[in-house]
Amino acid sequence: MMGVNKVSLSIIIPAYNVSSYIRRCLESLMFQHTSFAYEVLLVDDGSTDNTGSIVDEYASKFSILKVFHQPNSGVSCARNVGINRAVGTYISFVDADDWVESNYVETLLLEMQGKDLLFFSHKRYFENGNVVGQYHYDVICDSKHDVERLLFEMKNDRQYEYFGFTWNKCFKAEILKTYDIHFVPKLSLREDEVFTDMYCRYIDSLKIISNSLYNYREMPIGLTYAKKTKFAWMLLCRSMDIATDGISNTDLLRWEKDRIFKIYLNYIVNP
Repeated sequence: MMGVNKVSLSIIIPAYNVSSYIRRCLESLMFQHTSFAYEVLLVDDGSTDNTGSIVDEYASKFSILKVFHQPNSGVSCARNVGINRAVGTYISFVDADDWVESNYVETLLLEMQGKDLLFFSHKRYFENGNVVGQYHYDVICDSKHDVERLLFEMKNDRQYEYFGFTWNKCFKAEILKTYDIHFVPKLSLREDEVFTDMYCRYIDSLKIISNSLYNYREMPIGLTYAKKTKFAWMLLCRSMDIATDGISNTDLLRWEKDRIFKIYLNYIVNP
C-alpha cells in the first residue's frame, strides 16, 4: 500500500477557453473521497476567456491544485508541461470540459498497484441529453506476451474506443520519465493513441476494469472534427511508425503497419 503522505497520483488538465465547464471539472477533482495524496496540474494554454482567472481562484483555495499559464501551444505541449512537473507515482489525464466520479482517485490508485497501465470505463454525455455508458470487460495481463496479444484484440475491437483517448487510462510515471515519453508536439490527429502506443512498448502488465470513473462531454467541435492537412497526415504516419517499432506480436505489428499504410494513402490523396 502506498503511503498516504506521498503524492501518489498526478492529474494533468490542459485547458483552453473552457470557462463554461472548468468549474465542474475542478469541483469533481477537489472533493475526492480518498486518503491518498494527489495533485492536480492544470496548464492554461493561452486562454482568451475567463479560464485563467477561474483556475487561479481555485488554486488560491486548494493547495492540491497547481496552475501553469503559457502562450497557446496546443494540447500536446500543455500535457507535456504537466508530465514534466508531475511528482506523483502515477499520472492520469482529464479534459477540462469533463468531470470525474468522487471515487476516481481512490479507485485508480488501488487498481494500479503492481500494474503498468490501467484502462477504465466511462460515460458519454451528448448535447441532446442522451447518456451512453462505455463499459469495458475486466481483465489482467502480467506478461509482455499476454499484453501484446490483448493489445491486438483491443485494437480490433470496434465496440469500444480504447486508444483514441488518454483520459480513460492511468500511467506509471516512472515509465514515462525513464523512457522520455511525451506527446508529439503539433500532432493534432490520434495524438492520444500515439502516446499510448509509445508507452505500451515498455510495459509488462496491463489491467482493464469495468468501473465507470469518467464523464466525457461529447461536443462536435475542436481538433477532432477539424479538417486535416497533408502535414498532419505525414506527422501521424511518422509518429505511429516510431510508436509501434519493436512489437514482437506479428499479428499486432502487421495490423499496425497496415494502418500506417492506409494513413499514408490519405497523405497522398490529400489536396
